[in-house]
Amino acid sequence: MPDPKRPDPRRRAPAPRPGKPGKNGDANRPRASQARRRAAEARPAQIEQAPDESVAKAIAVQAQQQAELQSEQRFGSAARRAAILAAVVCVLTLTIAGPVRTYFAQRTEMKQLKASEEQLRAQIAELEQQKVKLADPVYIAAQARERLGFVMPGDTPFQVQLPPNAVVTQEPEPEKPGATVPAGQPWYTSLWHTIADQPHGVTPTIPPAPPVPPAPGEPAPIPPAPVVDPADLEVVARQLGREPRGVLEIAYRCPNGEPGVVKTAPRLPDGTPFPTLYYLTHPALTAAASRLESSGMMREMTERLAQDPELAAAYRRAHESYLAERDAIEPLGTTFTGGGMPDRVKCLHVVIAHSLAKGPGVNPFGDEALAVLAAEPAMAGILERDTWV
Repeated sequence: MPDPKRPDPRRRAPAPRPGKPGKNGDANRPRASQARRRAAEARPAQIEQAPDESVAKAIAVQAQQQAELQSEQRFGSAARRAAILAAVVCVLTLTIAGPVRTYFAQRTEMKQLKASEEQLRAQIAELEQQKVKLADPVYIAAQARERLGFVMPGDTPFQVQLPPNAVVTQEPEPEKPGATVPAGQPWYTSLWHTIADQPHGVTPTIPPAPPVPPAPGEPAPIPPAPVVDPADLEVVARQLGREPRGVLEIAYRCPNGEPGVVKTAPRLPDGTPFPTLYYLTHPALTAAASRLESSGMMREMTERLAQDPELAAAYRRAHESYLAERDAIEPLGTTFTGGGMPDRVKCLHVVIAHSLAKGPGVNPFGDEALAVLAAEPAMAGILERDTWV
């Protein structure tokens, strides 16, 4: 008899089908649904219960720690930003300090150059006017009569020469018509006085009044300039290689007796302005001054002016003294002196001549240059070593 079929253990049993109405399946379904509904209703109730106190405290502590950490991070970040900003500002300041200083220095120099340019343009305009005048024959003839004593055909020249110590008195005013006549003279004498060029009779001579002393605080009158020895002028002409013009006196004489510096008039005989009051003439001194200029001494002196206020003040006093002495002779209407004074050094010849004429302690840069030159053996007999070194 064949064996009955055994069930395959690997085969799953079919799922139970829902029972038909009226069987046990319908009875079990409501019970399961009710259980699930009760569990769902109980879960929200458990969630709505108050949390545990320890969990709440832990959450609060953690939140506080996070807030403090964020505050510290925020403060540290702000401090770092401020430090970085300060460092950047310092670097920028140091970077632009040099160019800004150079800019202002160049701006000052440009103003000085502009002022010098204006003065030169004024001199050019004046020379142009003189050039136009010199093209006029009438002006040339007048200048020839005034300066050269030129006499036209038919003219009779008269030249009045007075002794050096003569005192020129004011010319008496012409007697007016109807003036009183000294008693004892006839009537026709009075009539003659009304038509005569000069009054007749003995005119009383009034002696000149004595000079009035200057009031306190006023400058004393300037004495007349001394006459320059013609022999000195010949030596100066050989030194310069030309005829000197406008020489007032020998301002410095070398130990060997030769002229070294001349004092010139602010305006030359032909009317040309000449602002250089003291002019260096000795060939050895002029060559030595040019040698110092080529060595860069003027640039070094100008740089020191911006760094040493006392030196700048002394140099400005030298400029003011130079200008006052020149204006006392004849004002030129300008504050330009020479040598670059008072803001820079551009000509050692002028400052050296100023120091030689006035002596040590007046022009600081002239004294410094002479201290260098006086130490040279070639300057023996030209400069006194003990005075300048």
